[in-house]
Amino acid sequence: MSPDGRFVMTGGNGSVTVYATGSEKATPLELAGSVSDYGWTPDGHVVGAKASHVEVCDPTDGSCENVGELDGDRLEVARGAFDTDPMAGG
Repeated sequence: MSPDGRFVMTGGNGSVTVYATGSEKATPLELAGSVSDYGWTPDGHVVGAKASHVEVCDPTDGSCENVGELDGDRLEVARGAFDTDPMAGG
């Protein structure tokens, strides 16, 4: 569930879909893989790595944007948010 409680992310068969809570609206994202490969930004967008870059997707329309390249380090995504400092926390 997104940090603001507005969306739920599900997946299966290599696809990811976001549902608006309280409605039947389903939005497929331009992402492949498992739900466990993705997480939420603090403002309720979906974030994850796709190939060698980081994608952030809008849960309302399904569009995704390349926001940066990975430099060989693994992108770790936590439920609810992500941390850009690899030395912080967990």
